[in-house]
Amino acid sequence: MSTVSIVSITTVLSVHADEHPANMRRLTDRAMDLADHARHGYQVASTVTVTGEEGTILVDTLQKVEAGA
Repeated sequence: MSTVSIVSITTVLSVHADEHPANMRRLTDRAMDLADHARHGYQVASTVTVTGEEGTILVDTLQKVEAGA
């Protein structure tokens, strides 16, 4: 029997121009988080983008299937 581990990574981006440097850091952190999880066997199962008046939220859901004993 296999088990599935699920992890989510949430990234919040602002629409305000003065937040551009912070948004770039957040996107860099997201990329590093995704790469780190990939090194540990996780794969992206889905990415959802939620757009609102104040910004955009990215929710990445990752999964890792592990063979059971």
